[in-house]
Parts: sequence; structure tokens; C-alpha cells
Amino acid sequence: MPPEYTEEFKHSMAVLLGLVRGVLADNILNPQEILALNSWLSNHEELLHEWPANVIAERVQAVLADGVITQEETEDLAETLTRVLGWGFNAQEHVHPWVEILSQEPQPEVIVPGRSFLLSGRFLYGPRGRCDAATLECGGLTDKAVNGALDYVVVGALTQTTPPEEESSALIAAALDLQSSGHGIKVIPEQAWHAGLHAS
Repeated sequence: MPPEYTEEFKHSMAVLLGLVRGVLADNILNPQEILALNSWLSNHEELLHEWPANVIAERVQAVLADGVITQEETEDLAETLTRVLGWGFNAQEHVHPWVEILSQEPQPEVIVPGRSFLLSGRFLYGPRGRCDAATLECGGLTDKAVNGALDYVVVGALTQTTPPEEESSALIAAALDLQSSGHGIKVIPEQAWHAGLHAS
């Protein structure tokens, strides 16, 4: 975390991740635990502008939005939280190397309105359709192929090297080829895309 964050802030983030580990300890996430997680997040607003707490909060709120917590929503949220903690990857399931590379680089400022995005891999924010919709709502455009008119290739934070997510490697390679040819296309992590949405 950046040095300007206080010890209290870092402690709260650690408590959040510990709370997530706790609700997942029995490999079952129930509605009461989702409500408790939402209540805790609501009382710690200082975290809600920081990755990944901001996205965790959004996913929890999306589950609770209609007042009905379905089994599908519960299972999807549990899987997302598990992957956030780095659990649930077996020997054949590894985090895509570009997720690690991009997370270690300085985060670029991303402008969403009027810019075109290709979303690749698996996103902490949610299913691809939800990510596309969020991009469109903020004035951005979405594309399904790498081309000279594309501004950004976004690599989801939960992307792995297993099929079908291995397609991300080909998309990233195509984007880098365009970069070397002088095109302004950028390969960015989900975190930078998410920050761009909130800045729009």
C-alpha cells in the first residue's frame, strides 16, 4: 500500500480480508454472512475507494440490491471472494502472468468516455456482460477484437492461464504488436479500468 495510508487504514484492510477468510472457512457462504459483510463494509467507508475493497463492496451490494439472495448469486460471490484471497487455484489453475505484471506497474490514468475497450479474461467486477454495461454507461465503447481503433485491452484481475481464459495471451500479444507499430493501444489491469469508471 502507498506510504500515505495510515496504520489504521492498513489494519482495517487486513481485518476485511480476515473477515472474508472467516466467512469462507467452511467453504459455504450463507445470506447471514453476506449481510454481516455488507454491514461491516458500510461501517468502514474509508476502505470503499481502495482496491479490492471497493469491488468487494460493489459485488456484495449487487447481490443485495433486489432484496433476494439467490443460490447462484451466493455461489458466484463465494467464488469471487475465494479468488480474491488467492485460494482455490490447483496445480492446473494459475494466475495469468500478465495479471501479475500489470499489477506491479504504475497504474495509468484511464479515460473512459469516447474510448474503446476490449475486456479480456475474468473480472473481479463481475461477469463480462456487467463489465461491458458499466463501460457503456460511462460513455465508453466496447469491442470484441484487437484493431487499430482500439484504445485499451483490459485484463481481468481473476484471469488464469486455463481455457477459455488463455485467449487473453493472444489478445495481449496482438495489442503489443500494434503498440510496436506505433498505435496508441494500451494493455491495462482491471484495477485501472475500474478507477477510470469512477472518474467518469
